[in-house]
Amino acid sequence: MASVYPTNLEIVNAIVPLIASQGGIGQHATILDRIVDWLMANKRSIHFSGGAVTGWSAGLHLDRGRVDVWLTAIALEFLVCYRELVIDFMVQKVSETGCDTQWPKALSVQLHTLVTHSLQRLPKSGSRRKS
Repeated sequence: MASVYPTNLEIVNAIVPLIASQGGIGQHATILDRIVDWLMANKRSIHFSGGAVTGWSAGLHLDRGRVDVWLTAIALEFLVCYRELVIDFMVQKVSETGCDTQWPKALSVQLHTLVTHSLQRLPKSGSRRKS
């Protein structure tokens, strides 16, 4: 069952523009909340001597010491889109009270700006385990 959520996450990422144009969080809060709850419950941090890696792992891999690049990437993509939906919802609700609102463009986040360009690869191990 857990592996269904990563697949659903890809589908939701694909239809976020449709969700935004068809009522956003106001209309689709239940399903979006389920996805956020799943992401919060399944986020993993793996600590090692050089630091830590945080992300998500597909249910196909039950090993708790694993973070999948693929699932982490689509989770981050979803969270950035979700953030935009939340901002749009907040602006809409404040505007409904008669206040003039606009979200400053300087506060908008693009996914590529979240990546640190100074990341370094870990040195490759000289030996591999044989099965």
